[in-house]
Amino acid sequence: MKENFCDEDYQVLKIFTSGSFFDPDEVPPAVRRAVAEAFRGKAVIAETRPEYVESDALREFLEGIDTGVWSRPLSVAVGLETTNDAIREKSIDKGFTYADFLRAAGIAHAAGAGVKAYLLMKPPFLTEREALDDMVRSIRDVASVADSISMNLCTVQSRTEVERLWKEHAYRPPYLWSVLDVLIKSPVHILCDPVGGGQTRGPHNCGACDGPIVKGIGDYSLTGDVELLRALAETDCGCKEEWMFVLDREEPFCMPLTR
Repeated sequence: MKENFCDEDYQVLKIFTSGSFFDPDEVPPAVRRAVAEAFRGKAVIAETRPEYVESDALREFLEGIDTGVWSRPLSVAVGLETTNDAIREKSIDKGFTYADFLRAAGIAHAAGAGVKAYLLMKPPFLTEREALDDMVRSIRDVASVADSISMNLCTVQSRTEVERLWKEHAYRPPYLWSVLDVLIKSPVHILCDPVGGGQTRGPHNCGACDGPIVKGIGDYSLTGDVELLRALAETDCGCKEEWMFVLDREEPFCMPLTR
């Protein structure tokens, strides 16, 4: 970062570890202290599993980065995925509960840090209706706990269980119509970047209407303009009837009715 960017070029640092920034075995405390010193004065978003959210570690890191510029210079980001423990365990295999997340959120807030929750729309083994309802419910559950919510849309990645199911016609990524419905119903602004949108391995409709909807979801994520989503939801396309049929007729657990 220091070699490629001037301090004035950015104000927020997001730390992706593909793991847990506050796991002392993965990121030793001395390394965390060095990171805090290097990025003092910046707002930091650090990803971690909930079991590694401990008061002493958070307070030490906060003291290292805080210069008084930000009301909450640290946000603890957790891949909650859903507030439904059965879905998180059976469809995603995360290995922690919603109660674990709530405990971590309480510790983070008490230490003066913010909380960011990542949700996952349509992991395997859910029907389109189940996936939609799960996100609506999860957002409402966590809206009063997390300071920000990011909803990731499940995509088909190479050499994964999801890809195996997809190749067997046993999994389909979410319809963009479902994504619009969830975002419109949300009581709070949701960050959502439709990665792979419009592709068969990503969230998609029929192909004809995908482009404007993908762009609109991205624009909403930046602006929070729900009216933009409502206008997109009124788009006239034949695949909307297909989507509504799928919502009504797909049954757990069965092969998806569409590809």
